[in-house]
Amino acid sequence: MCDCLLQGEAKPVIPLNTGPWTDEDLTELAKLMKKYPVGTTERWEKIAEALNRSVTEVTHFARKLKDNAFRYFHTNLFIYSLSQTFYSSVQAT
Repeated sequence: MCDCLLQGEAKPVIPLNTGPWTDEDLTELAKLMKKYPVGTTERWEKIAEALNRSVTEVTHFARKLKDNAFRYFHTNLFIYSLSQTFYSSVQAT
């Protein structure tokens, strides 16, 4: 038996990916968050295993994704609102 197997388990021991997050990693994280929605048993453990990352790292980047998406959405909504106000005032004159 090879040294890469844990005793009594069939899965090889693969070191966690600790490198920088790529755009592909973040895209995969977003997909996995949809695949395992809020309320899924051991959600973050499943996502971390699929990404080969630690739960702590995955939850940290998930929070950043959520915060950035929220900020992006509300910033664009604000810009859209301003542009609509501007165009409405231009058309009225």
